[in-house]
Amino acid sequence: MTGPRTTQTVFARLSRDHELSDKDRAIMRAFEQLLDGRPEITDGSVNVVNIATEAGVSRASY
Repeated sequence: MTGPRTTQTVFARLSRDHELSDKDRAIMRAFEQLLDGRPEITDGSVNVVNIATEAGVSRASY
């Protein structure tokens, strides 16, 4: 199982190795929030719809 620290390490590597858009960063933040059990808008389930909702992007953008 992947924990918050592993997720942060992977996202840090992605940020370092690739130029990410604001949408990409918002999606990564939303995913981290849900994994950490800190949803702001949704019920906290980790799924595409909730990640997109928490990130403030459309499902198609995800």
